[in-house]
Amino acid sequence: MKLYQEYEEVKRLEQIMTVLVEEGFGYIVDSIRMKKELPLHKRVTHTFNSKSKPLPPEVRLRNTLERLGPTFVKFGQVLSVRPDLVPLRYMKELEKLQDHVRPTAFSNIKFMIEHELGRKINEVFKYVDPIPLASASLGQVHRAKLLTGEDVVVKVQRREAEAMVESDVNIMRYLAELIEKHVEGARKFKPISVVEEFAKWTRNELDYKTEARYARRFRGMFQGSKEVYIPEVYDDFCSRRLMVMEYIDGIPLSDLEKLKKKKVNIRKVMENGLKAVLTQVFIHGFFHADPHPGNIIVMKNNVISFVDFGIVGYFDKEMKLKSSDLFIGIAEMDPDRIIESLMSFAAIPDGFDREAFKQEVIGVTASIHEKEFKNINVSKMLEEVLDIAYKYDLRMPTSLVLFGKSIITLEGVGLRYDPDIDMMKIITPFVEKKLAKRYIIDNIAYSTQKFTRFITELPKKTDAILDRLSTGKFEVDIGSKEVKTLALEIDRSSNRIAYGMIIGAFVVAGSLVVHVGEPLWLGLPLISLVLYGLAIFTCFTLFTSIMEERKLRNG
Repeated sequence: MKLYQEYEEVKRLEQIMTVLVEEGFGYIVDSIRMKKELPLHKRVTHTFNSKSKPLPPEVRLRNTLERLGPTFVKFGQVLSVRPDLVPLRYMKELEKLQDHVRPTAFSNIKFMIEHELGRKINEVFKYVDPIPLASASLGQVHRAKLLTGEDVVVKVQRREAEAMVESDVNIMRYLAELIEKHVEGARKFKPISVVEEFAKWTRNELDYKTEARYARRFRGMFQGSKEVYIPEVYDDFCSRRLMVMEYIDGIPLSDLEKLKKKKVNIRKVMENGLKAVLTQVFIHGFFHADPHPGNIIVMKNNVISFVDFGIVGYFDKEMKLKSSDLFIGIAEMDPDRIIESLMSFAAIPDGFDREAFKQEVIGVTASIHEKEFKNINVSKMLEEVLDIAYKYDLRMPTSLVLFGKSIITLEGVGLRYDPDIDMMKIITPFVEKKLAKRYIIDNIAYSTQKFTRFITELPKKTDAILDRLSTGKFEVDIGSKEVKTLALEIDRSSNRIAYGMIIGAFVVAGSLVVHVGEPLWLGLPLISLVLYGLAIFTCFTLFTSIMEERKLRNG
């Protein structure tokens, strides 16, 4: 069996090299020294020149991935949300990749359902519709009804899906190693890491129990919401390759014509959708990372439902704070704040030209000042800014890019329906009512937590320094005057730390009691205002003492 698999992988490798040459990427085959894997007639008849194809390289790349099949199509879809790896024009082209394949025979689907359930299909379902609602490379979805009467959808993995993906990923790893070794400049893009990330992503998609767990979490997040509904998962019938979920009666957001005929209020739907995404990201830190129009169902009364939870994104506290800063910058029309928040996301590469980057981003965000507020195209601005980040080798976190993709997708659908739709009217109230207040509180809490960790670790670090001093492994070369100066600095620093701890205590206390009592000013109760006032007064006192010390030094 192993010998057969190796033979199949060799044949598959030959096919990949052949397609690369035929699509004008022969120079890559030559660079990674894989010309020997080509059939003899291909070596003779094809030149290794990308100019042999008149199409733009991004179109040829999409054609190549489509010809190489489902695993490579999925890889292209991953690249389409990675502006740190590919330029904008490639991302836009790869977005066109479609994961639609011919449905497999229902007999295969029935076999998989019964295999995963461990019992006959009629022992669980009254019926399963043999015609699928959707068919993709890894699985397909069928409508069904449980014996207990509930209308459901059954997501079934194809029998060959796991083996096919595993084989192709092995070949991708091998090619990534060759590219990293032989192609000049490729190492900075870490092709091996990209393939490993793709492999992890795909493994998650192949595990339907993981998707079911994600769906349950989303359902809990929006329990009781009047704007968002998440379908129920029937855990008793779920496995790694089978998932049974409540059927959602509605119209996919992708079917704009049907939505128009039903006179659906698209503006309200867009508002609900965008608020749902912002809530997922900034409130819960866990969001649906593949909200293309087919995965959003419009129900009665403009309620929206998300389906297909295979791809999700996470925002930790720090990511929430940085992203909050970015969105507050957009809402407040502050290009400088947008630039600073973007730069905070990525490690700054060697030789980074900060001023040039800043000028290019200002060139894009200048539209915020020049245009009327209602004409701001949020998605276009995000796309262009991320493309500039790619140009300057700033690696944005994948979760941020996935979130940006969600905003871009929703705004794109809204603009197709109504070119005058104003996304900023939806974003701004959310920022003002929920995000800004939460940002302040979370920022205070996060800064306090970091300060507390510093104070907690200080004795350990001091002990470590003293241990090194006692063993003679700590070398210090300073004079007596410098020792006195150092002692004074330590004394000043300890005083400032004490002030800082007092300020932190006032701020934390004020935040903890923010919901105690009636709001008096800025939505805050009297006790919080007093504590924040004391914090500000102490800050002022500290600032005054620092300025006086500087005057004495300069004097």
